[in-house]
Amino acid sequence: MTFEKAHRRAAVALTLLAALAGVAVAAEPAVVAISPAQRERAQIRTAPLQPATAATGSEARLDGRVVAPASAQLVLSTPLAGVLQSVEAEPLQAVGRQALLARVASPDLLAHQRELRAAALEARLAADKLRRDQSLFDDGLIAESRLLESRSAEQRASAALEEQRAALRLAGLSPAAIEKGAGGALSPALELRAPEAGTLVEWLAQPGQHLEAGAPVARLVRGGRLLLELQATPAQAASIAPGAALRVEGCAGAGRITGSAPQLSAGAQTVVLRAELPDAARCLRLNQYVSATVATGVSLPAPGAAAKPRDADDDARKPATAGNASPAGNAAMAGKPDARFTVPTAAIARADGRTVVFVEKPDGFLPADVEILAQTADTTLVRGAALAAGQRVVVTGTVAVKGMWVGLGHE
Repeated sequence: MTFEKAHRRAAVALTLLAALAGVAVAAEPAVVAISPAQRERAQIRTAPLQPATAATGSEARLDGRVVAPASAQLVLSTPLAGVLQSVEAEPLQAVGRQALLARVASPDLLAHQRELRAAALEARLAADKLRRDQSLFDDGLIAESRLLESRSAEQRASAALEEQRAALRLAGLSPAAIEKGAGGALSPALELRAPEAGTLVEWLAQPGQHLEAGAPVARLVRGGRLLLELQATPAQAASIAPGAALRVEGCAGAGRITGSAPQLSAGAQTVVLRAELPDAARCLRLNQYVSATVATGVSLPAPGAAAKPRDADDDARKPATAGNASPAGNAAMAGKPDARFTVPTAAIARADGRTVVFVEKPDGFLPADVEILAQTADTTLVRGAALAAGQRVVVTGTVAVKGMWVGLGHE
């Protein structure tokens, strides 16, 4: 009886050990098994992981366009209701201060001119009467009360005239136009002039169109200052800080990044970066498409500067070890989840919502999850808990390895 109990206990223990061993084996990540012959046919090459440095020598090339800052934009509007008769400038034409841009036929202008002329006439008559009464009072021919009445009438007439002038100034008429209406011939022609020197961007109304008072007619931009709006991927934007230097081909001076939009653009899913360039008006034009080279905040090796890939012949001469990572490299980088590495962009693979690189193992390649921190067309900055300096990762033939990996049921 004692023997039977011992036998049962031993059987149960063996069963538990086998189950635990099975769980441990199942938890091991699946290695993509690839033979040397398969590697040669697929031209799979590997290279050691390169730790990233905190230098600022890397660059990203971003496309964008030239825009006008909001503070430099002006809207020309009609002060009075009327019909737009003619335009005197073309879009994107440079205009000077007080340059004639458009003419508006306004019946309201006739009414204002008539009221202004009546007020000016009343003011002149009141001033003449005051001068006469002052002379008569000085000679002792009239009472002081009459002089005071004349003085009061002159002040009221002057105030009425100034009120009409102020109304026309509020309507947007220039002092010259106001004085012309006060003494010249009545005319419904209202001239719209550029308030400042700059560029006429576009017309917001067409000849023959009826305009209400205050309706916008044209949009202008003050001369001198232009900005750049550059499109960046989220990964690129994360590596570019405000103040980062940039260069634009054809422009002598260096510019800088001034800020970024807090949200992605709906269509392109990119981040808009705003930049300024000294004397941009000398080398760029409004709405021009440009390509800028921007300094990033991390060091990404220049194309071709990565370690030399290893081919199948190298593998035959030097058998792979576990991970092919040097002991010194593993000791330096082990236990550092924030350690960063640079890999060729071609080494990145995506499947089933995962982003991985393929780490070389004795019997194939192990997909290791990574997080992309910054990326250019040639080089990518990544970090991953399973990565260590010196590990060899696939840099050529990634598509072939991914295909075999997906065939194992990872997508």
